[in-house]
Order: sequence, then C-alpha cells, then structure tokens
Amino acid sequence: GKTHLLRACEQVLSTRGLRVVVRDAERLTQEFTSAIAEARSDELFEALSGGEALLLDEVHRIGQRRATREFVGRLLLRYVESGRL
Repeated sequence: GKTHLLRACEQVLSTRGLRVVVRDAERLTQEFTSAIAEARSDELFEALSGGEALLLDEVHRIGQRRATREFVGRLLLRYVESGRL
C-alpha cells in the first residue's frame, strides 16, 4: 500500500520534470554508514539534498542510530528550508 503509493508519487513527479531522490530506510542507513566509514558524509548529504523532491520509504525504521536520525533530520530540514518537497 504505502510503498506502492510512494512509487506512484515518484512517477508523477518525474513526469513533471522534477528530479526525485528516493530512498528506503535500509538503503539510506547503509549509504550513511558507508559514507561515515569513508569520511564522505558531506558528499552523500549533498547528493541526497540535490533533488527537487525527496521521498523516504519506511522512514520509521531509521530510529536505531542517533547519527543516522540526525543526518535524516538535517536532510529533511534542507528540503523544507529551500521550499522543496
């Protein structure tokens, strides 16, 4: 249900010409963990915050590590402050 709806939103936004960044909690957590280990978390942040819309699936599963929650919070704040979705 929810994931299917998220994918439909992605399709609609993409067909309107928007660059959509889509991640699920597991992939985002893996990317963040790797970025921390490789000292490139700023690079990951910039890559994920470069879209015109951000869609996060299973976001409720990000609660395990404080650093990951803070990273996602900063990411969401960047989108909100810039008036993007």
